[in-house]
Amino acid sequence: DDYLVRGMVKGVLTDMGYTVVGEGTTGLDTLELVRSKQPDVAIVDIRMPEMDGIEAARCIQEQCPTPVVVLTAYETPELLKLASDAGVGAYLVKPPNAPDMERAITIAIARFADMQELRRLNNDLQARNEELDTFAQTVAHGLQNPLAIIAGLSEILSKHSDDMPAKEIKECAKDIERSVRTMSRTTRQLLLLAKARKTAVRTEPLDMASIVTEAQRRISNMIDDHKAEISLPTSWPVAMGYGPWIEEVWVNYLSNAIKHSGKPPQIELGSSVESEGDICFWIRDNGNSI
Repeated sequence: DDYLVRGMVKGVLTDMGYTVVGEGTTGLDTLELVRSKQPDVAIVDIRMPEMDGIEAARCIQEQCPTPVVVLTAYETPELLKLASDAGVGAYLVKPPNAPDMERAITIAIARFADMQELRRLNNDLQARNEELDTFAQTVAHGLQNPLAIIAGLSEILSKHSDDMPAKEIKECAKDIERSVRTMSRTTRQLLLLAKARKTAVRTEPLDMASIVTEAQRRISNMIDDHKAEISLPTSWPVAMGYGPWIEEVWVNYLSNAIKHSGKPPQIELGSSVESEGDICFWIRDNGNSI
């Protein structure tokens, strides 16, 4: 807000070859100028009317992220910490000279790039963890039903097998076997989840025909029990992905389609290439898309 100081800073920057695209006299002015002009760097005084430089820097990082250099008449550890927490990349002590100005601008730009990359990585990590947590809850929920079936049928066989017809005993054993297979699939999903949390998942071109074949093999008993009819395309487009996860998706979708479809289930698998080049894989249950 000091005309002389502002003119001095502008003169130093101009002599160094920089272009000053705007000048503000208050913190609010500064914020609005950064939003409208989108400069490469904002140099902000600490003490300004309406909004001080620290708060202005914080608002800049929240609303229009930009490298910020603060200008101050004095420096203290407390002030530097406040500035750093607000997203300030570097500071200058008045009166600034060209070498100090160049150093501060260079540091601010470099630190801003690091902060942006860190913010991106944190956002990616948060999104990934949220997806994995949701997946974990779904898989854990999938264990409850087969466990309840196994526990109930085992209790029935333990207490009443002597009085039960052989056919009923066989049916109970068959239901227990189905539940065990379901738990086996769920355990496999959990192992995939544990692996995903520890290692980076690398996508690669998918052999979708082999993936779908393996998914069908894993639920072959369910397919036979329901006499499901599954139609496959003669060829699949090549898409990028992580094979084990895609296989789990097919197993899940196919299982649900078989359980909730008509009798016998008539299921068709296929794909289509979207206008922007994305590939859509689909499954139809008796003509209805899932």
